[in-house]
Amino acid sequence: MPGLIFFLAFAALSYETDCDWYTNANEASWLPTGYAKAASCACSLKGLAGANSTTARCVRHLVQESHKGEFYFSAEQKYSLPDIDTFAEIVHQLHVDAYAQCSCPGSPAPLWAWNLVSWIGLPTQYLCSLEISAIQKYGPCGCDGW
Repeated sequence: MPGLIFFLAFAALSYETDCDWYTNANEASWLPTGYAKAASCACSLKGLAGANSTTARCVRHLVQESHKGEFYFSAEQKYSLPDIDTFAEIVHQLHVDAYAQCSCPGSPAPLWAWNLVSWIGLPTQYLCSLEISAIQKYGPCGCDGW
């Protein structure tokens, strides 16, 4: 029941207002550049029918709030970022938790994918399209068109 309440409370958030945070907000400057670019792309779910569904908005909000808060990353970690492998493990887990909290029957991409995007990111529009395709294949929520 708490998951449903949280899910409904953030149903109004959309990709149009949330996704630029990763690359434009001062408080996101601690994120590795590759990851920030990939996160901005993935956040949009551009081209997917469910990009602005209640479930997508819930996951989007929880993931972004996890980056803003200190549950997953302490203030100290934000000033001296852990190595990429540790960072990828934390980011993977926060996505696992967000999918569960938002009632996604699927699971996020495997850990190796988080390592990859944390290292190199996907800076161009073409590569963003590939990333969205990879999310559909390796880490779909499993409902609402994504």
